Amino acid sequence: MMILNIEKIGSSALKKLAQLVTTEEIQTEAMQKLISAMISTMRYHEGVGIAAPQVSVNKQIICVGGYEKNKRYPEQPPVPLIILINPQYEPYENNFVDDAEGCLSIPGKRGTVARFQKIKYSGYDQYGSFIDAVAEDFFARIIQHEIDHLNGILFIEKAKDIVDI
Repeated sequence: MMILNIEKIGSSALKKLAQLVTTEEIQTEAMQKLISAMISTMRYHEGVGIAAPQVSVNKQIICVGGYEKNKRYPEQPPVPLIILINPQYEPYENNFVDDAEGCLSIPGKRGTVARFQKIKYSGYDQYGSFIDAVAEDFFARIIQHEIDHLNGILFIEKAKDIVDI
């Protein structure tokens, strides 16, 4: 189990637009090791999601969920483990929900962020299979948060009511 260093707010790695992953790259041993290390890092830090830029990799890769209960968000339901490469989303409905978010790259802070309640997301899994599905509530929030990382956006840029935790 490899635990990667997490970039913190102020790092230039968090402000770049992440590059697309090629079909050929997905199948490589290096990519599979990176994804495995990202999952291990997310779990080690009790995160609910992680994006490749957070571990200094400028690629469009996110890992979301994979837990029954999460210590950082104990009131939230289980979220399945989803790996998305070159992910995209669009609103399924135009309903926004305000809720608290935190980030492994911004320890000790939470803020209220408005996100789409229900989204349609797509991308490729770690084996190169295309995924096209719907997520709602906390699951949708995590996907939106992690895709923001791929665009160099941190949650505090969208948050109101930022508090120390």
